[in-house]
Amino acid sequence: MDSENLLLTAWSYGLAGAVYTLLAFGLMGRGYLRAPREAARLALVTAVSVSALWAWMLVVFLYSGQRLLLQIGYAADIVRYGAWYFFILSLLHIRPVDGGPVAPLGWLAPGA
Repeated sequence: MDSENLLLTAWSYGLAGAVYTLLAFGLMGRGYLRAPREAARLALVTAVSVSALWAWMLVVFLYSGQRLLLQIGYAADIVRYGAWYFFILSLLHIRPVDGGPVAPLGWLAPGA
């Protein structure tokens, strides 16, 4: 890969890392981690934070060239996908009209 493409790739990962980091701090500043904790809010903060870690790991790898950072970035990418899937599953809870407990969708209950 030529240096122009590497620079563009580094800038795009850096922009993603910066935006995810700002979003994570914004969510924490709005009280998404304070009690009472809802699963969807905690999952959102986790997914955004892991996405920021993923992007920053790849930026550091592109500037240093250390293979270990690339492997950590790949691992963070796998965790990032899992965190976003968990966030989506946490949104699929049905709130009963009578105000009872939250009931997950039947076949999704093991995953949620």
